[in-house]
Amino acid sequence: MTPIDECDTKENCASARSKLGSSYKTGRQLQEITEIELSRSKIVVLSLDGKPQRIPLVTNH
Repeated sequence: MTPIDECDTKENCASARSKLGSSYKTGRQLQEITEIELSRSKIVVLSLDGKPQRIPLVTNH
């Protein structure tokens, strides 16, 4: 059950909506930070000889 399902008064429903809204916004901000960090990262693969081979990443927007 979600907090919205459990609300019994208008005040409780408003509080539940506020909590869900702020949780959603916080989650989106954390996801954006993760996406930025991933786009800055570099992936390197080692060949059988032990030489690093860089893999270029192409971002799709």
